[in-house]
Amino acid sequence: LSHILPFKTNKGFVSIVTLEGVKDLNYLKVISDSKIIFVDKVGEISNIFKKYRESSSYLVILSYFLIFILLNFRYKFAVAVKIILPSLLAAFCTVILLTLIVGYYSIFHIIALLIVLGLGIDSAIFLYQAKKDLKPTFTAVFLSSLTTAMSFGLLTISKTAAIYDFGLTILIGIFFVFIFSPVAIDKLKKD
Repeated sequence: LSHILPFKTNKGFVSIVTLEGVKDLNYLKVISDSKIIFVDKVGEISNIFKKYRESSSYLVILSYFLIFILLNFRYKFAVAVKIILPSLLAAFCTVILLTLIVGYYSIFHIIALLIVLGLGIDSAIFLYQAKKDLKPTFTAVFLSSLTTAMSFGLLTISKTAAIYDFGLTILIGIFFVFIFSPVAIDKLKKD
């Protein structure tokens, strides 16, 4: 009972009561008045993460756009499109598959998509820059994708949701990066 005993503040006496099994949060908000204050810490933290997730989503989109602009300085427009395409397709497919597997996406999924973006751009550029023989470069991209998938894939055995989400996103994303990178390169080599 010590948690409901009143204690003195500069505005008077206060008691803090922890509620469990609440079904209707809106009702508690409605009955709050100047003497009863309802504090929903879980809801507040959830709203903060929702805002972070939304702003992070915009930052990922902005990252794709800025990288595309930078690629335009180095390559022609068509080549820049083909280089960013594997990462873009990988991110799109990853988000769809994550939604089917997990049922939601969080800020940890979005942060992992930035790593997928970087690895996808690297793979496409390496394959594009390969001069005559694509085999050694493709082998290097394959080994890089494999070690990345294995390293980050191990995070999926974690019981912590954030670590699991991060690892699963990179694992799926790297798979799609590896699948889509050669498709874009075949088109590039025909130019």
